[in-house]
Amino acid sequence: MSSVLLKMESYPKGKSVRFHGIAAIISFIAYSSIIVLGFVPITERIDESGVSTSELQNTTDKTQVDFIVASLQDVISDVYLLYFLDYLFIIAGLILLFSIHSLIFLKLRFHARIRFLPLAGLWFTVLSRSLDALENLWVLLMVSNPEGYPSILIWLVNTTESIKWFAVGLDYGTAFLGFLIVLVLSFTGNLLSNSDSE
Repeated sequence: MSSVLLKMESYPKGKSVRFHGIAAIISFIAYSSIIVLGFVPITERIDESGVSTSELQNTTDKTQVDFIVASLQDVISDVYLLYFLDYLFIIAGLILLFSIHSLIFLKLRFHARIRFLPLAGLWFTVLSRSLDALENLWVLLMVSNPEGYPSILIWLVNTTESIKWFAVGLDYGTAFLGFLIVLVLSFTGNLLSNSDSE
């Protein structure tokens, strides 16, 4: 397990704290802007059709899915734009969480036992964002072929979403826990201690 985690170590170590900090700020601005300027107005336009993409991603009944997919055809250009922005959102989120986990790793680099936490977070980031991208792909395959999409896509959407949210929880959980550890070690004066180093 440690060897798998260490494969990710080269990324945070290969960049400076300044680099990761700037990347975090820029990606956070992009992340927030996509939500406020993109998701909110486009989702409102899609909702005017009487259905939403979130309903599609949470529905397992074939008849109901068929109805939602057919209804979305009236706003299909907005649906495509929404998922295009969502892919940009995934990239921004990937950079943001990579930067956060990397900053935490650099702060904990002298603590051999707990420095694996942010490294695990990096892997969870990759997993959660990859699953998010896959989920979007399944939905796009459905709405682009409303009359002939294979039923297995419904199962793939729901299964991928469930696993994705579990991975997202691990991703944000490790980031939050790592941040708390950095705060505790900072207050106790042990942040730069190498008594626990290899």
